[in-house]
Amino acid sequence: MSNWTGPVRPLSTRQVLRAERSALGLEAGEQPNALCLSGGGVRSAAFCLGVLQALAARELLGEFHYLSTVSGGGYIGSFLTRLIAGQLDGPGAAELAASVGLAETAVSGPASDRPGGPVHALRRFTSFLAPNPGLLSLDTLTGILLWLRNTLINWFVLLPVFVTLAGGLLTYAVLTSALASQRHIPLEILLLAGGGLGLLAAVYGSILGVPSHSHPDLPASEIRPGASAGTFGPDARQIRARIIVPILLWCFAVPMVAAPQVIDGAVHDLHAVFGTRATAICAAPPSACPKAARPAEPDLAQIAARAVVAAVAEMRKPCPVASPAACAPPPDPRRKGPDDVGILLVPGLSVALCLLAYGLAFLWVSGRRYVAREAEGEIARAEHVRLFRKGLIPFVASALVSAGLLWWGIWLAQGLDIYWLVLVGPLWVALAETLRTTVFVALRHAALRGDLDREWLARLNGTKLIVVLTACLAGAIVVIGGAHLSAWSESAIAALAGGGIASGGLVAWIGRSVMTAFAARGPEKTSPVPLAVIANLGIVAFGAALLVLIGHGTAIAIGRVASLLRPDPGMWAITGVSLLVTLAAAGLAGWLGRLINLNRFSMHAVYRNRLIRGFLGPARRPASKHPDRFTDFDPLDNMRVADAFTRRSPPRLFPVINVALNRTRGFDPAQAERKADSFTITPLHCGSASLRRVGRKGVARGAYVPTEAYAGDERQTGLYDVPKGISLGTAMTISGAAASPNMGYHSSTLIAFVMTLFNVRLGAWLPNPGAGLSADELKRGGPRNALPALLSELTGRSSDDGPFVYLSDGGHFDNLGLYEMLRRRCGLIVAVDAGQDQGYAYEDLSRAIQYAGIDLGVAVEFPRPIKVDEKRLRCEGAFARITYPARDGRSEAEGRLLYLKPYLSDGLPVEVAACAARRKTFPHDPTLNQFFTESDFENYRRLGALIADAMLAAAARAPDTLDDVMDPAETDLARIFNGVEILAERRQPGPAAG
Repeated sequence: MSNWTGPVRPLSTRQVLRAERSALGLEAGEQPNALCLSGGGVRSAAFCLGVLQALAARELLGEFHYLSTVSGGGYIGSFLTRLIAGQLDGPGAAELAASVGLAETAVSGPASDRPGGPVHALRRFTSFLAPNPGLLSLDTLTGILLWLRNTLINWFVLLPVFVTLAGGLLTYAVLTSALASQRHIPLEILLLAGGGLGLLAAVYGSILGVPSHSHPDLPASEIRPGASAGTFGPDARQIRARIIVPILLWCFAVPMVAAPQVIDGAVHDLHAVFGTRATAICAAPPSACPKAARPAEPDLAQIAARAVVAAVAEMRKPCPVASPAACAPPPDPRRKGPDDVGILLVPGLSVALCLLAYGLAFLWVSGRRYVAREAEGEIARAEHVRLFRKGLIPFVASALVSAGLLWWGIWLAQGLDIYWLVLVGPLWVALAETLRTTVFVALRHAALRGDLDREWLARLNGTKLIVVLTACLAGAIVVIGGAHLSAWSESAIAALAGGGIASGGLVAWIGRSVMTAFAARGPEKTSPVPLAVIANLGIVAFGAALLVLIGHGTAIAIGRVASLLRPDPGMWAITGVSLLVTLAAAGLAGWLGRLINLNRFSMHAVYRNRLIRGFLGPARRPASKHPDRFTDFDPLDNMRVADAFTRRSPPRLFPVINVALNRTRGFDPAQAERKADSFTITPLHCGSASLRRVGRKGVARGAYVPTEAYAGDERQTGLYDVPKGISLGTAMTISGAAASPNMGYHSSTLIAFVMTLFNVRLGAWLPNPGAGLSADELKRGGPRNALPALLSELTGRSSDDGPFVYLSDGGHFDNLGLYEMLRRRCGLIVAVDAGQDQGYAYEDLSRAIQYAGIDLGVAVEFPRPIKVDEKRLRCEGAFARITYPARDGRSEAEGRLLYLKPYLSDGLPVEVAACAARRKTFPHDPTLNQFFTESDFENYRRLGALIADAMLAAAARAPDTLDDVMDPAETDLARIFNGVEILAERRQPGPAAG
């Protein structure tokens, strides 16, 4: 490996495919052949092994240039790759070549199934996760302990994050209460200044961000394709920085500034939340409190306050009527007039700042340089200035209406409980901002791009409201929930914790994740209450319970610390402690995120070690193995992918390991269903054709980096191991990472939340080949800081525009491995589909063909169409013709596809037939079952061999297959395809044959 010192320049898709053709020795115009092994867990691995043995017995493996694998097919494909590369192990192999022919003999010869043979060794690990199954076996207990340990380590990072969130909400609430209890003029001025600057920046940014002022005024004929297309106006990231964050400062500053004007802090405080005083929120409706404590003439605001108290009273034990100390005194009936300075301060400032922002935007528009033809530059300036002048009156009116809603909210808040101001105040301010833009677009009649402006502002308002509403709901859960938990007994709180965690975990895992990732594909079944709805409701309940518990625990801890510092702490003392706790939790989360390797402490590492032992270890000669006596793991079983095609003779079976590049945000809306793209790992390069290289705009041309420089900074075998890129075991494991927070088209935000919390992550975060990373960053085996990746998983958000990307099971995009072979325009393709498809809906096949047609323009046509729901194929399999379009300088070409799938044929061996009679799910047992017995493994292996043998025999018997005029240069593989094609064309449609 060369010394990589600078940034590694990504290669394009065309460059990578050209390098692969060179490594395979393909001549100009020659089409490669491919063998595709599908996903499906151990079931697929066993079935595909039988197919490999049938092909190897006829010496056909050497005629496939590519070996494309996914998930379970990758288990056995990696076994074959390791078996071939293992010929170069040892000191005496420096001058040898890795022979495909010797591997064929090793797989299908008589010695393969004898003690010491590779197939015999595979049977030791048919239950590769726990070779010695059983509830009390050491393998099972070790797996459970590893999961518990890794989950605990992940929570070392996650728990401080949740404490930071809860602490931030509590700090905001208690600071508002503190300002109400004792005025602090300098802090009020600081908050008002900060919030006012936020409002000024947000209004200024929104005025200049609308399409009428942010888009160029060039004629459509002068907009150069590729140069300016797609770059008009601020993007989402700029809008968040320029508008959303500043407006949040205003929304949360206003309630704090208004608190001293409208809340009597001596009556309303948050001691109930922090447990610092015995008195809490009045737990009974006002009618239960002493009559002398109630005002004689309640008004509308007081009635509303009582309604809120009565609504939350159901969660608390009612306070005794005879104990007036347990009920908060009523609000002061004396109200400030609507023209009071304290009531008018914030609305007046709002109007002034909005007008100032409009003036500043007018000055910028008047003085900016307009990109237009020389004679029209001043015309464009004059038109924009005219629009600003005509929009002044609508803008002033909208600012006054918004200020009026602010004034009304502050006036109504008088005498209400502190909880109203804290939890509803920011949302009220956000609604006032929404009303301002609504009135403006309603009154404004002159605009350059009126429709676009209205759409843009509506989207902006929706973003504001979503963020503020989410924060208010979270605050309500933490503050109100924490206040009421204070009255609960410890046993009740423990029951809530246990029940919430159990329901969330079980519902998320059983109800949705497994169902979507591993379920049998077939016709959809309807039910009165869909399981997904039940699962989602359970997850929402779990999330709320979790946030209540963490918020309550954080609040009680803050209250205890404050009580230690001062016997009877006030709101200011609690505010200081709350702020310190929040900052400490944030710092701890950041520090632990940099310290903990996210990939190392997940189920990915546990899964990988067992896959390596179960499928790469059996490919090595027994004499060369040196496993640890206690764990039975041998680090030398693994190898680097970059070494997997070294000195291959002939250069065939080039491994292409397919994984899914998850993109649950930032995707093309036309491809919103996918939520993932294809990502390949080969001995030469790693990357994706869908990636854009950094700094490149427009159509993606792909981004690939050398495999020897990618994601391999950890040593595998000891002191003298050279980190030479990603290992075969890691690539195989990612390709089979079916259970992950992000799962391509299975992805769900709620599911991702729970799966992240419970450490159900078999995929891995690896460097982004298109991000323009330095060599040191590119070779990292995980994110430098786990915190951003964990937060992305927690919120179900993954993209391809960051320094690291999330890779998972290749079946989350294409479960056949066919898509990438169509990209390589292969001439002959044998695709083995062993995915779980009990209903024979052919979902994986249809998805791969559809994606290839959309993305690559490739057409796949079956002369004899496959009948959906038909549970048997013809003995020769299903044949299809492939048409490759003229693209990227290549002329139109044709190819052929042979498709095999498990089915119960005639003449099954008695042991296989007996298995089918006993188990109705055979040959489509759930992929979730990774604990195969010896007989399970053997039945699927025999079935795969029988179906492949039947196909080969049928092709050999096809008429005219051995015609004397046949091209003698045709390989045996081509003759097989000729025979299958003849059968597909000449046979009349009829029932499937066994």
